Amino acid sequence: MRALKFAASLIPPIARLRDARDQLLAENADLRTQLGTAPSVSEALLAAWVSQGGNPADLATELHAMLLARAQHRLFITDYPYHPEERPLAQSASGRAIIAAFERARPQIAETLAGVARHIETLGRIPRDATHPLAPLWNNPWFPPFDGATLYGLIAENRPRRFIEVGSGISTRFARQAITDLGLDTRIISIDPHPHNPIEGLCDEIIVARMEDMPTEFWRGLDASDMLFVDNSHRSFPASDVTCFFAEVMPALPPGTLFGLHDIFLPDDYPAAWKDRFYSEQYLMMTYLLGGGGPDDIVLPVNWATGQPDLFGQLASLWSRQDIFKGLNLNGGCLWLRRRIAAIG
Repeated sequence: MRALKFAASLIPPIARLRDARDQLLAENADLRTQLGTAPSVSEALLAAWVSQGGNPADLATELHAMLLARAQHRLFITDYPYHPEERPLAQSASGRAIIAAFERARPQIAETLAGVARHIETLGRIPRDATHPLAPLWNNPWFPPFDGATLYGLIAENRPRRFIEVGSGISTRFARQAITDLGLDTRIISIDPHPHNPIEGLCDEIIVARMEDMPTEFWRGLDASDMLFVDNSHRSFPASDVTCFFAEVMPALPPGTLFGLHDIFLPDDYPAAWKDRFYSEQYLMMTYLLGGGGPDDIVLPVNWATGQPDLFGQLASLWSRQDIFKGLNLNGGCLWLRRRIAAIG
């Protein structure tokens, strides 16, 4: 009987996979028919592909990848051409307003960095390059030095009950190192369907799931003793993780909760080199801050602080370690806030 029930439970997902396969095969067959019977279409596609520097021999592979992306809801077509470019946000009205908010929070930001500075000695023991698959390192493409140092310091100073991380990897190593160095009881909970780097052995609990699929009860279980760090897709679409965070999770955070987002470059735009990533998360954060910042205190905007000599200089004795940081870009992109008043709902 159990075997029959288990077999029956497999029928719906198998049927969905079959339908998706059939749809993809039909689209592929239809495209092949078009290419075979309409030379003008195939010639136009080939010309467009070659004009972008593509190898004609790779066109069929590229078309198959696009069809697969469409079947997996990873491809959408705009109504007109879109040209992403870096905007001078810091000089705009919105940028000036955000800078003013950061300036008002300067004493709090300085106090935060003073706390980080108390751990410069142990931060200086973290190596420049990899020494162990699970050890933190400064020379990495995912988590810049200023982000790593401040995450370590925030955990060390706040001693959270749980460090809940949406999107795990190098940041998890810095978190675990702080917990180990100070002998904290902090538990690391990872929520990530596919971490970029191995995290087994770093976390107390690994939840292999998308943020938007987490039950509401999980987020309701947070309190001021928890610390939340979000580093996910950075893209706001209907029902995406970013949309879920801003619409459902963040408004319900309890007072006192320390939370941060990665790859927030405010008051600047996303780097020009990232234009093809189509990130949109920080534009939601911009409008949130422009609306008064919600019920939150600004704890540390790392990108902005990087350009403030007095703030960045609070860690000068760490940055002066040429054996560690020579040639590295020391900046960062974390924005840390603390919920000030009672949660909504």
